[in-house]
Amino acid sequence: MSGSDRIFSSKDCQTGAVDLIKTIQPGKSETANFSWQRNRTVEGCGVVNAKPGGGGAYYTFEA
Repeated sequence: MSGSDRIFSSKDCQTGAVDLIKTIQPGKSETANFSWQRNRTVEGCGVVNAKPGGGGAYYTFEA
């Protein structure tokens, strides 16, 4: 997300994906790393010609 603009979702282009349920104990944390090719996605995996901004762009991650 960049403000209210939805930029990328890992579930947009997946087929046969299943949720990964994690139980995190109080006081503990979970870390995941993945590379992002700076491409926009839309539901249904349609083509998006616009590229997300770089440099001073601000994005938030929701899990």
